[in-house]
Amino acid sequence: MNTALANRCMALGFDVGGNLNRFHGTDPENLVRAYPLWRAVMEYDSRAEIEVRPFGDMNFSVTEKSLSLEYSKCISGKGEIFDIHVLCTATMEQDEIRWHATLKNGLEGSILREFQFPILPLRRNLKKMSILETVNGGERINDVRNSIQLFRTAYKHQDNKYLRCQFVYPGLIGSMNMLIVEGEGSGIYFGRHDPEFDSVMHVIEYEQSIGQLNIFMAEFPFLKPGEQAVLDGFVWSVYNGTWHKAADKYRKWAGNTWYTPPRIPDSIRFSEGWQRLILKQQCGDMIRPYASLPKAASDAGKALIDTQFLFGWTAAGMGGYPVYEPDPRQGGFAGLKKAVEEIHNQNGKVILDFNGQVIDTDSEYYRSGRGQKACIKRKNGLEHREFYNFGGEGTWLSWFGNKTFVVACPSDKEWCEILKRHIDLALSLGADSIFFDQLGSIQHLCHDPSHGHKVPFTGIMNAKRKMLKELRGYLKAKSPETGIGIEIISDQTAQYSDFVHICVGPANPAFDGKGIEPFTDLFKYTFPEIILSNRDIRDERSDFRLPVNEMILLGSHSDVEIFRCRETIAATPNYQAYLGKVNALRERFRNTLLLGTFRSRLGYSLDNPNVRSNAFVAGEELAVVLTNRFPEPQRVRVEVPGYVFEKFDSASGDVRMEDGIFILPEAALAVALFRKNPQKVIQP
Repeated sequence: MNTALANRCMALGFDVGGNLNRFHGTDPENLVRAYPLWRAVMEYDSRAEIEVRPFGDMNFSVTEKSLSLEYSKCISGKGEIFDIHVLCTATMEQDEIRWHATLKNGLEGSILREFQFPILPLRRNLKKMSILETVNGGERINDVRNSIQLFRTAYKHQDNKYLRCQFVYPGLIGSMNMLIVEGEGSGIYFGRHDPEFDSVMHVIEYEQSIGQLNIFMAEFPFLKPGEQAVLDGFVWSVYNGTWHKAADKYRKWAGNTWYTPPRIPDSIRFSEGWQRLILKQQCGDMIRPYASLPKAASDAGKALIDTQFLFGWTAAGMGGYPVYEPDPRQGGFAGLKKAVEEIHNQNGKVILDFNGQVIDTDSEYYRSGRGQKACIKRKNGLEHREFYNFGGEGTWLSWFGNKTFVVACPSDKEWCEILKRHIDLALSLGADSIFFDQLGSIQHLCHDPSHGHKVPFTGIMNAKRKMLKELRGYLKAKSPETGIGIEIISDQTAQYSDFVHICVGPANPAFDGKGIEPFTDLFKYTFPEIILSNRDIRDERSDFRLPVNEMILLGSHSDVEIFRCRETIAATPNYQAYLGKVNALRERFRNTLLLGTFRSRLGYSLDNPNVRSNAFVAGEELAVVLTNRFPEPQRVRVEVPGYVFEKFDSASGDVRMEDGIFILPEAALAVALFRKNPQKVIQP
């Protein structure tokens, strides 16, 4: 006998054993295979991670809009019975199923560490299925059952049981709290609507023994005997149309609860990007003295880059954090301020870098005990440490390293005050923007109870978000037009920044339709107000035209980092020339491409899928950016209902138009502008 819940939008059903066995939208095709709704992970009897599943009798309760399942026992793979009480509830509200779970650990001597819920067990023969996840702004996993093989761990994890693509949100790479199953003309939205931004693991899993593909989110309540937790905010929805419907749902929730778009200063909005320079390396090597910065700005200006983004500008170079003192051998404070003023005299701008979380263990702040007290601790009470081994001209430092860092816990109030002092220093130097490196992420949760937070501190990124909000307020109260930026894409911190320097650039700009596709479009469409950079164009060894074109396609700002910030763009003259052409093209369409709203693939259509494209809208104008990632020329017609063609242009002057069809040679970049209800109609 099945227990079911249904409305005009979707249906949900369970078999007598409590396995989810039915889930679909308006199309009656079932999307799932019978499978338990949840799994838990226990710590018990010297074993740290024991998977347990529902066991024994359970109680069903059904109302018009909700269905509850109550469990009192679970079982391990070795047949051990564990006393855990679980109450799961599904509530239907229009096109959404909202999941809720209450857990209580009843087993003495154990810890309920992890709860995997709700598990979406996808049916094997779903047509043309791909999965969109939010790593680094977004990736599309095509041919999921084969692509999941890329996540083998050489059996460091139990690959013989599960292959898992997994990542933490909010964290180093998880940028939004949702997953999307993308089908042909429809799909499934799986979101976590949690305005407290508690740490959650997103998991795409292949269960080897039964060939089952599952999607779930894992929470980490760490319940001791007698403790209980309430987990909610999990949402499933079946949509008809494209993935944009799912992204719209996530954005609507964010806008109704916690998200307000930042007001971004014109110095950032109107900029094409920056040139990132390290002045003094971690090993003490002086790469670029203050006096050379005006020349560096001139080099960047030839590519229409107006901003110098300065790292390692202190006496200690890329270390010494949180001490920031201009180098006295170069004139100290006055010498650096003079260089900033000279860049301003060239109509340029300056961003100063400060690390937002790491503490140098050689610094007086750490050695005094204050840094030791403030830093993140691991479960055993030892400090979480990080290493960034940048070398000089020898071999030792690149292998053994030169610096050891600990990481500040954002719950430490003194740390926020230190970052405020960094803001004051940057303002006194005349900086146009202040950048806090690494502030959009966290590598490890804190286990130090003396900080006053729960252990483990799964709310650590919410604490970081609150700290960033305080820093933004502090800056804007003093200088509203000075920008504030962070590294790493994460929606919940991006709200309080004026720009985000991404951590990893699109890894495969020549994507050919197989495997895992970089898809920053997902974040950019969901939060189009957030300014992102590109990254990782460091030399001319490969065809830089493709990632530069990708930058324009996504509406990103340019991050110039030649030889990892050791040289100016003059050292790569071909890249310099091409970037100048591309930025000039964007300037010719500034109203739409730089100041308009990113609309992804909405509002127009193409007749050639090999041409990558996106649209930008501003008022009555719609611009379609077209690129060719293939060696062969591509022909494409663009249809924009309700608009008429006005003009087109290309970066290199190599794109032609014949009888309404654009012809794009290899690596071409073009922009076609359309206008709604123009006074003068121009036919293509």
